[in-house]
Amino acid sequence: SADLVYTVKEDGVYADIIFENTGNYHLLPKITFGLNRITPQQVTDEGLIIPEKVESLIQEEISSTNPVLPGTKRIFSIFIPVVLEEGQYELLARCDYGKAPIVLRKSFQMEGRNGE
Repeated sequence: SADLVYTVKEDGVYADIIFENTGNYHLLPKITFGLNRITPQQVTDEGLIIPEKVESLIQEEISSTNPVLPGTKRIFSIFIPVVLEEGQYELLARCDYGKAPIVLRKSFQMEGRNGE
């Protein structure tokens, strides 16, 4: 199992994925983090529909050479140094560990800029 927690600060986004090995085998997970900016669908005054747009801002991979033992947890951390404009964002984490990957998504809304 896994969980994704994050904090937006003025110097960027801090994110942790907490991976728990609930099985009986040693696992070597590979974590992929992503940060997307979401522009929602818009309708102009003339009735033109502009579809939702997803812009990938960053994608990073983290892997471990030390296995996660059965019954234990490991925290994988990333710092994304970015100034976010006002808008909607989505933080993604994919955990590949040998079975069906775990995909986690957290959406958040920025009011103003995180650097101000």
